[in-house]
Amino acid sequence: MRPLQLKMSAFGPYAGVTELDFTQLGTEGLYLITGDTGAGKTTLFDAITYALFGTPSGDNRDGSMLRSKYADDTTPTAVTLTFSYKEKIYTITRNPDYEREAKRGGGTTTQKAGAQLTYPDGNVVTKIKEVDTAVKEILGIDCEQFRQIAMIAQGAFLKLLLASTQERIHIFRHIFKTASFQTLQMRLSQQTKDLKDTCALLGNSIKQYVIGIVCEQDSVHSIGVQKAKNGELTTADTLVLLQKLLDDDLALQEKTEQQRTVLQQEADQVKARIAKATDRLRAKEDLAQNQAETVKQQEEQIRLTEQLVQEKEKLPQSKKLADQAAVLKALLPDYDERNHKQTLWENNQKIMAQGQQATVNLQNNISQTEAEIAAFMQELKALATAGEEKLQAQAEKTKIDEKIDKLQALNHRLNDLTRAEAEYRQALTDYHQKYALSEQLETEYKRQNQQYLDAQAGILADTLQKNSPCPVCGSTQHPRVATKPQNAPTKEGLEGLLAKVEQATQAANQARTTAGTRKGSWEQNKQTVLADVTLLLGDLPFDNVKDVIATHCQQLNETARQLQQAVDLAQSKINRKVTIEAELPKKQESLASLSQQLTTVTDTLKAKTAENKMLSERIAELTAKLPFDTAERAQAEIKGLTEKADSLTKACEQATQALAECNQRLASLAAAKEEIQKLLGEDLQVDLEQETQKQTDLEERQKQLDQKAKEIHNRIQINRTAQQNIEAKADELVAVETKYAWVKELSDTANGDLNGKDKVMLETYIQMHYFDRIIHRANTRLRVMTNGQYDLIRRKEALNNRSKSGLELDVIDHYNGSCRSVQSLSGGESFKASLALALGLADEIQSSAGGIQLDTMFVDEGFGSLDANSLATAMQALTSLAQGNRLVGIISHVEELKQRIDKQILITKDRTGGSKAKIVV
Repeated sequence: MRPLQLKMSAFGPYAGVTELDFTQLGTEGLYLITGDTGAGKTTLFDAITYALFGTPSGDNRDGSMLRSKYADDTTPTAVTLTFSYKEKIYTITRNPDYEREAKRGGGTTTQKAGAQLTYPDGNVVTKIKEVDTAVKEILGIDCEQFRQIAMIAQGAFLKLLLASTQERIHIFRHIFKTASFQTLQMRLSQQTKDLKDTCALLGNSIKQYVIGIVCEQDSVHSIGVQKAKNGELTTADTLVLLQKLLDDDLALQEKTEQQRTVLQQEADQVKARIAKATDRLRAKEDLAQNQAETVKQQEEQIRLTEQLVQEKEKLPQSKKLADQAAVLKALLPDYDERNHKQTLWENNQKIMAQGQQATVNLQNNISQTEAEIAAFMQELKALATAGEEKLQAQAEKTKIDEKIDKLQALNHRLNDLTRAEAEYRQALTDYHQKYALSEQLETEYKRQNQQYLDAQAGILADTLQKNSPCPVCGSTQHPRVATKPQNAPTKEGLEGLLAKVEQATQAANQARTTAGTRKGSWEQNKQTVLADVTLLLGDLPFDNVKDVIATHCQQLNETARQLQQAVDLAQSKINRKVTIEAELPKKQESLASLSQQLTTVTDTLKAKTAENKMLSERIAELTAKLPFDTAERAQAEIKGLTEKADSLTKACEQATQALAECNQRLASLAAAKEEIQKLLGEDLQVDLEQETQKQTDLEERQKQLDQKAKEIHNRIQINRTAQQNIEAKADELVAVETKYAWVKELSDTANGDLNGKDKVMLETYIQMHYFDRIIHRANTRLRVMTNGQYDLIRRKEALNNRSKSGLELDVIDHYNGSCRSVQSLSGGESFKASLALALGLADEIQSSAGGIQLDTMFVDEGFGSLDANSLATAMQALTSLAQGNRLVGIISHVEELKQRIDKQILITKDRTGGSKAKIVV
């Protein structure tokens, strides 16, 4: 992919329309993207990435934030990129969501995100998802891969250079999509744990069933049962023991059932003999009782016959009382009519009283409603201008609020500026401290290094022998032999001190960069804030700005408060007007309703007066006719007469019933006497006491056999259940243990947990393959940048067998033949190594992405830490990268690069108008 034309409109720091013709830069070589900090150098890569994939290049950049804050309301935000890929030219245009000026009605509206891709044949795709899919199909990579291949960001790859195995695992997982291997490792580990837990549960389950085995205390198998419960028998032996227990108990159960059958037959015979003897004794007692009860019932029969004759003589009096009650009952409806007429008369009296009061109330309400309607009409005239008053006050308050918002925003920016200055001062102090420390360590190193060199003569003198040539001058005479000084530094000590010097120098360089960055940001923000202060408040001393803002805000807030009061007052008038306009028709309807109600009430009074006159006449007629004052007294009299008549009739019926029942009892006693005499006629010789004792003995023997049978049945049920469960669980346990063994071995292998082996996980093993290829590609450039001194190498052996390994990185120093950690490299050396590693990673990703064609790359910052020689070698490596029809853009503000690279894109930043870009060749 090669960009040909880039057009940015209101994008990032570029306020207007900025167009760049990349064809002016040629087809290969280096070009420089340079400008002040914050001017928008990296934004060019953001724009290309956004045009292709709909997202900017940085993780901290959001597509919805891409509209330029310097753009006017009429300039749209969009990016158009014309690029070539495999000799075909495509054009793509995208715009994000942003607020723009509405075309109708004033105010703002949201411009929705859009995308359009034009193919070489003129075919156009316009939907965002379809454009995204088309770009991936054309380039063969997604947005993340494009960022990794096309942009070399020094800070990000320095992290990769110094990362541990665990950190590189996470980095490579994202780059090379190895998360599926990690998922496999986790699933195997979890499956191993689950199988182990299942084995334990099954073992515990079998143990619980074994503990539940029961047998008789005197059983020959009791010792074996105890061994099984103690875990001394295998599961197979336990099952054999269970089968023996079941066989013994089943045989004993059958024998016990036979004994119970014989005993039950004998008990049934004894019970029958006892029953017959008992029945004969009871019959003798029943015969005596029957004779006595017969005499008693014969006497009762005579008495009941006489009582029945007496009650029949009273029946004529009962009929007379019933006739009197019937006459009174016929008059009861007249009592109801009189009560009903009286109730109607009383209700009418109440209605008439209420109607008279309602007439007065309605007349008063009519007068009051007429007065309220007149008042509403007068008030509406006074509220006619309330809407105009509100609009005028709102317009004035909106202007005041806008001024307050601008001043408050300016005040926030002043606070941010103060914090930025404090951060810069702190960073400057930190730099001075770290620079002083690095100078101190370097001075100490030079001193000790000189001591070490001075001591070399003394060390050499110790090796001289008489009449042997000196390895330096060749003389066999040694008249003045050098002496070795006391406490001379060692080589190892000097190397350790040199490492500290390099670390301190790197820290000082980083602190200097941080201080410079913060200073530039602070000064730039200060100029922007001063311009806004002048625009809002005029020329003011900077120290007085916050006080002036506070005074203006206080005055404006007071004015806004007064205007809000005016708005609220006007709104209350509008609300009152709306209320009156809604209530007035209701009042008018109410007046008409009240008038209609008054007419209705008047008509009702006239009708009820005539009705009560007729009711009074009928009530007087009924009162003269009825013998009692109330229906209740008449009903009480009827009840008394009826009860007397009923009691006479009921007494006769009861006497008849009693005599019939007595006759029935006498018949029953005669039949019972005949049956008893038949039973006493049989001859039966039974010793009741002896048979009863025999029955007791048999029942005791039956209880003992029942208990024994119950115990045998319980043992059989318990042991049979245990046998079934143990057999089922044993088969399941064998299957689970077999699976657990091979799953655990597979999990230990995949997760790097094999005893005595390096802790290399499956995912790490896959990543090691990619890492070796990256290192091989990186070393081809690192040797150039370090004049053949350094090669990167993956550490083959772990420091120990306890921590995860496989992705540690060392460096081979060919000057002294040592192999050491990459963390020992100096700041400049670390940059070269990280740049080489980044280029190697980009090459590997590009290769693994299916041989895509990428004719343009970007390298962002990082050259400030290099000395002149290192910068030259780094440029040499990048120049080689740019060969073969490839353009490499270097994003930097390092002054020496401006002298080395002729082709440049210059980014300039205006104080108020945003940034501008132009190509210089």
